[in-house]
Amino acid sequence: SGGRSAWLAVPASGPDDEANYPRFAHQHITAPYERAMEYAELVRELWDSWEDDALRLDKENAIFTDHEKVHRVGHSGKYFFSDGPLNAPRPPQGHPPVLTADLSAGGLSFAAAQADLVLARESTAETAKLLNAKLGGPLLLADLHFVLGATDAEARERIAELNGLAAPEAGGLFFAGTAQGLADLMAAWFSGGACTGFNLLPAVMPRDLAAFAADVVPLLRAKGMFR
Repeated sequence: SGGRSAWLAVPASGPDDEANYPRFAHQHITAPYERAMEYAELVRELWDSWEDDALRLDKENAIFTDHEKVHRVGHSGKYFFSDGPLNAPRPPQGHPPVLTADLSAGGLSFAAAQADLVLARESTAETAKLLNAKLGGPLLLADLHFVLGATDAEARERIAELNGLAAPEAGGLFFAGTAQGLADLMAAWFSGGACTGFNLLPAVMPRDLAAFAADVVPLLRAKGMFR
C-alpha cells in the first residue's frame, strides 16, 4: 500500500474474541488493558526489528535484505513472548499509524501511551477539547456524520427520509446542511483546538462523499485548512 494503511487497535476483547482465542480468555477478564499495552509495545519492537535501509532488493547479486540490519527482538513479558524479527519488511514510515476508538478509562490510558490517532465520538467542541487535553499526545479525529443539501431545508428533508429508512447513527458530531455550513463547522472545531481532523462518515455513499469532495473541500482550501 506504500504506507497507506493503519492499525485500529482494540484493547479490550469481547465474547467473540474469547471464542476464537480461548487461551487468552482469562486475560480479558483480569487485565485487558495491561495485556494490550504489552502487545502494542511488542508490535513496535517487531516493526523496529528492521532498520530503515535493511531491504536491499538487489536482484543482480541475489540479496533481498542486509541481514546485519534485521535484528532479533527477544521479548519475554507477562503475556507474550517473541524472538522476532518481524517476518515482513518495515513499513515505509517505520510504524504505521496506530488508531484507537476506546474512550473508557482504561482505553484513554492506552491511547495516551500507544495511539497516534484517537477516533472520538464527541458531539460538542467543548467536550472534544476536554478529551484532547486528557489525551495529551495523540491526534484527535472527530467522528463527523453529515448529510449535505443545496439548502438547509433540502438537507432536513433528506434527514427525514433517511430516518424513515433506518435508525440514525448514535454518537459523534452530526451535521445537516449546506457545504458552506459544514466547512465553517469544521474550521471552527479545528481552529478552536477541539480536534486535529475528522473521521468522515457520509450519510449515503457515494452521494454525500462525492458532494463533500466537490463542494466542501474547495471551501476548506480557500480557508487555508486543506492541502
